[in-house]
Amino acid sequence: MPILVRGEPRPTEVSCVREIRVGIARELLDEIQRFYTLVLRLAPWPEKCQIPGGWGVGDPQRGLYLEFRHDPAVDPVRRRFTLRVDSLVELEQRLGRRGNHTR
Repeated sequence: MPILVRGEPRPTEVSCVREIRVGIARELLDEIQRFYTLVLRLAPWPEKCQIPGGWGVGDPQRGLYLEFRHDPAVDPVRRRFTLRVDSLVELEQRLGRRGNHTR
């Protein structure tokens, strides 16, 4: 866990007791990795913590694990989870720059 200096933004965190598992299509991995790391600024799990068959971000003890699913109807928004961010305004700006709709 990094030590934060007063005035520096806190890292994005996943709020959960243990990892949250969300099904994704393998073909979407590049786009999903960009979204979670560049837009939401979640750090990928270290390589030694990655679980075969998916990709994890956030704290490896309480993060988000995106499982590859073969089901063509996989919908990653079926699950709901909470992310804590330092600034909603900044997140909205990053989403706007990407062309994501926030409202």
